[in-house]
Amino acid sequence: MNILKRLAGNGKWRTVMLFATVLPGLAANAAATQPTTVPAGTTWPGDITIEDDVTVPYGVALNVDRATVRFAPRASLVVHGQLVAKDSTFTSAEAKPAPGDWRGIEISHQTASFEPPPQPASQLEGCTIEFARSGVTIDGRFMAAPILKNNSIRKCRWGGVIATNVKGLTLADNRFNDICLDGLSDQGRAIALIDCTSAKISGNTVHDCSDTGVYLERSNDCEISHNIVDHMSGGPGPGPGGYYKQWAFAMMLVDSDRNHIAQNTFTNIGYHGIVAAYGSDENVAEDNTIEWCLAAINVVGEGKNNIFRRNKVNGGWSVLYHNGPGPTTFEQCNISEGGSGACFTVRTGTVNFRDCTWSHSNGMNIWGGDVTVERCKLTNIQGANVSLKNNANAKIVDSELDWSKVEIDPKFTGHFNRPTTQAAK
Repeated sequence: MNILKRLAGNGKWRTVMLFATVLPGLAANAAATQPTTVPAGTTWPGDITIEDDVTVPYGVALNVDRATVRFAPRASLVVHGQLVAKDSTFTSAEAKPAPGDWRGIEISHQTASFEPPPQPASQLEGCTIEFARSGVTIDGRFMAAPILKNNSIRKCRWGGVIATNVKGLTLADNRFNDICLDGLSDQGRAIALIDCTSAKISGNTVHDCSDTGVYLERSNDCEISHNIVDHMSGGPGPGPGGYYKQWAFAMMLVDSDRNHIAQNTFTNIGYHGIVAAYGSDENVAEDNTIEWCLAAINVVGEGKNNIFRRNKVNGGWSVLYHNGPGPTTFEQCNISEGGSGACFTVRTGTVNFRDCTWSHSNGMNIWGGDVTVERCKLTNIQGANVSLKNNANAKIVDSELDWSKVEIDPKFTGHFNRPTTQAAK
């Protein structure tokens, strides 16, 4: 039969064949090729080496307390029951560890012909997870939402925490470093939520990673607050030097609705600070600081009724790019040091700007769509204050800008309501 046994004297756990002793929670006559399973009431303390895949079965809790657990190449810890880990390290057993040495921790339901009662929530607190392919992968169907607090997830090959089908996931005060910096992938994810709802992602730091800091796909009603994402770069990509080195994002929403993104700091990002893409509706991003990104905010695809309120943008190349139907609203945003790009560029859609200020930036590129600018102030603008092209419709009211620096393309076919009584500034 197959059991997990700690070998005397060397602190290793491995699959061994026993014929007389059956530990509680293990079935007799298990095939030797099956993954090792953890019996009920197991605690891992001290220094442990895992040489094979290890499974925590349904109904069983594994406690890891102040331990150092080392995984042989391609080994993993699969949790169908509950994992409670505190102040422990999960790492590679290799003499010279590298990202992707082992497969990571997987928390998922156990396949059954019926819907089992949810297992108690797994919890990881104060732990270090390193050199895995992905640090923690979660499939939350039929499981209580895990809680991860104050952990360090670092030097992983592809992902930090990847969660699918989870309701109410808590990620708080974790640190993610060096995720997806070694290898060919340009699709790394420090934090990724897919088909999740009501997650609370707060107080986390994502530093020096590739390609996306916080990624939401088909994930709704989540609170993303007080996080710091900085120094994000794109993956190597193909070709000499890589074509995608600048395609990095602090936060990306794909087909995700009603999320609240508040009081985060996104800085030194290779491409965009916040992207609302492809059917992301009714999200509110407010009181965020976005500094030194290639472009601060990008709204693309079929999203509508997204609101950006009281965000502060400083530095970088451009502030906003909009290419979708909208409507999208920007309120009380403060943009300074916008760089050589435009303070915003609208290609398509309905976009409303209200009570915003821009300074030390290039001006507005209104190249399509229906744009309303109300009670806004532009000062120290480089070049044109307003550039109009294509079939854009622009309405600018009660706003302060240099009306003598409005550039209208000869082929412009849209409408612009330039006030005749507005004094040049």
